[in-house]
Amino acid sequence: GKHFTIVVPEAYKKQLSDLHDQFIIEKTEIRGEWEVLNKQGKTLHILADAALITGNDGRPKKVTFVINISDRKKAEASLAELNASLEKRIWEKTSEMYVINTDLKRNRDHLTEAQAIGQMGSWEWDIKKDRLEWSDEVYTLFGVEPENFDSTIGNFMATVHPDDRELVKHTIEKSIAELSPYSVEHRILLSNGQVKIVFEKGKVEADSRGKPIRMFGIVQDITDKKQIESEMKMLSNAIDESINSIFITDLSGAIIYVNQAFESLTGYLKEDIINQHSRILSSGNTPAETYRELWEIITEGITWRGELQNRNKQGDIFW
Repeated sequence: GKHFTIVVPEAYKKQLSDLHDQFIIEKTEIRGEWEVLNKQGKTLHILADAALITGNDGRPKKVTFVINISDRKKAEASLAELNASLEKRIWEKTSEMYVINTDLKRNRDHLTEAQAIGQMGSWEWDIKKDRLEWSDEVYTLFGVEPENFDSTIGNFMATVHPDDRELVKHTIEKSIAELSPYSVEHRILLSNGQVKIVFEKGKVEADSRGKPIRMFGIVQDITDKKQIESEMKMLSNAIDESINSIFITDLSGAIIYVNQAFESLTGYLKEDIINQHSRILSSGNTPAETYRELWEIITEGITWRGELQNRNKQGDIFW
């Protein structure tokens, strides 16, 4: 016989009383979730459905069906807490992955730039599938576009200069057979007819049974280096065979190179004179001031011109 709001927490009493009055006036069903208090004062969560029926006396009556959903609400709260925790962890991991991916992209960009500067690229060959993976710089070096080049070992070999193919083929096969690293210099022939010289270095990876499964390594364009070496060799030969006596010293005055004409003129052989100080040639007749002037000028990168009186191995004077 007590009013239903006796089990309603103080904060909801007016709201539920107003809904009850509205129900009586409008005679519309009401459904909702509410907090109520049990006899011990403990808060319960209920699902309440209020419906209008006609009693035996013909008068309208309000019937409320109540389901205790406290356990469900606890489960929902735990699930919401778990979801919030998962979302937080996902966000943290996403942030970490973003930082990692940003760093990886930066490192890849730096690596690509470094490879371009060094005219060097990296490659990997899946031996079983016969698939090559090249870095961007390798495609540039070989003068092909990734979308237009079927990356197989056969197509790579087709780019090798015909005179060098047997060397490259033998080197790779030997490396696979012996599971040993290899390095080789060879020429490649581009589609436009240009010839380049490359240095290639590779290593074999085997599975647990010792079967080769993968090769990886680097390839570098050394065309310019080889051209410079060739020019230096020609220059060295020209100096060595010159009719003029030529010798070279370091900054301390120690002799580090002499040509054949120097040996003929002075009587000193290379093995006798190398690492000796240039004063070994002094006759003692040239003023010390002349030598000081000479060294001051040449250490500044300026050409010195003048006459020196020297003495050969036999003691004879020459200019």
